[in-house]
Amino acid sequence: METEQLGALIGDIRQSIGGKTELTADELLALNAKLAELENKLAGVEQEHPDSLNYQLTKMAADFEADHPQASRVLENMADTLAKLGI
Repeated sequence: METEQLGALIGDIRQSIGGKTELTADELLALNAKLAELENKLAGVEQEHPDSLNYQLTKMAADFEADHPQASRVLENMADTLAKLGI
């Protein structure tokens, strides 16, 4: 539900801008208010799920390793070799 609200705010902002090159003071205030609301909602989502991205990446890596064990070992060896070379 939060993502729907964030998407709606982003849509509102895009519609408000709509290719304009200049904004009136009122339009600028309205956009700043929408951006502040968006920032607040994003901060709330990050507080509720601080490690969700980390969890997702870890799960994806584990799934890849389970599905492709040989490719995973090759990638690990390449990473180790690059690290030893200082890259």
